[in-house]
Amino acid sequence: MGDQFWGRPDHRLGHPRMAPPQVALSNGLIQGERGVDPRPRWDRIHAVRGVSVIVRRLAQTSAAVLAVGAIFASSQLPAMAQVISPAKTSSSATITGVARVGSRVTCNVTPKTTQVHWWLSGNPNVIVSNGPSWELPTTASGSSLIGKRIVCGFSVILNTNERVGANSRSVVVQPGVFRAPSPTAAGVSATHVTKVGVKLTALPGVWTPSASSFTYVWKRGATTVGTKRTYTTSSADVGKALVLVVTGHRSGFTTKASSSAKISVKNLFTTTGTPNICVVGGACATAKDQVLTSPGHKLQAKPGSWSPSGATFTYTWIMRDAAHPTGLKVGTGPTFTPKAGQTGFITVTVAADKTNFLRATATSWKVGIY
Repeated sequence: MGDQFWGRPDHRLGHPRMAPPQVALSNGLIQGERGVDPRPRWDRIHAVRGVSVIVRRLAQTSAAVLAVGAIFASSQLPAMAQVISPAKTSSSATITGVARVGSRVTCNVTPKTTQVHWWLSGNPNVIVSNGPSWELPTTASGSSLIGKRIVCGFSVILNTNERVGANSRSVVVQPGVFRAPSPTAAGVSATHVTKVGVKLTALPGVWTPSASSFTYVWKRGATTVGTKRTYTTSSADVGKALVLVVTGHRSGFTTKASSSAKISVKNLFTTTGTPNICVVGGACATAKDQVLTSPGHKLQAKPGSWSPSGATFTYTWIMRDAAHPTGLKVGTGPTFTPKAGQTGFITVTVAADKTNFLRATATSWKVGIY
């Protein structure tokens, strides 16, 4: 093999345009090695001793044909061509993952190498990223890629001095997708209940990536009743399902709407009763800490007057003594009979329930059982 001549100096290892074919001058015969760039074009290769060689690479053939014209200062030699077998090592590049803003794509190449580059289809001179994997940015630069096609590829020289490389098929970059939780509202209980007249404040939660802005819609069934971040409940909401819909916006991302759990709005009792403890067939308590009776006598809870009427009541009896200073539940019905030795101070808590009303509770005076 004679003197070695290489192509234009803008070709470099790993550049997406790939390397030019190698050209050798031996006994007047110019030979070439197939390049990996699939696009045909002319390269001028400058040799020593004033020789200029014009090389054209033909794409996607079983061998590369180098059409060569050697021009000397004093005479022109006949054009010559040499057919060279393709590289023995197979190569490939494929993109996996969904190409969308904020997501990661991977260029799977054979043979394995980290000398991988990404560029816009049709514009291989502008590298947009380097390396086998690429997370498309969520910034304006990522948004500018939406709708465009990206390609990955590589070109390396093996330790056998063989140059291999490949380009992937192009894929279209799509808008990013938010990861968003269900919103909640300040003023609503953990069981998604609130009452009439409460000012609710929308809480969007943590969005990934963060949204640049939110819009809010409060719905009562299928009817929109508010479009601000806050909403004050009314009697019209009672018995209906109130839902908060939060929509996130950000450049480069598909707009996403997220809905809250159904919020139940309840009326309030206008009058809360004052419970009392009485001895069945005997007196009722008239003062706090009053010793009312002794163990063995049946006690009865009086719920008091509640408005509106029609409520149902449940009862909880709590006994406090030296062993249970913070209280011990001893009964759950409207009556309770202390056993022998069961002494101390006792209270009863009454809970009132009514359809579409918020549960309300009230506790009696504590009275002594000794």
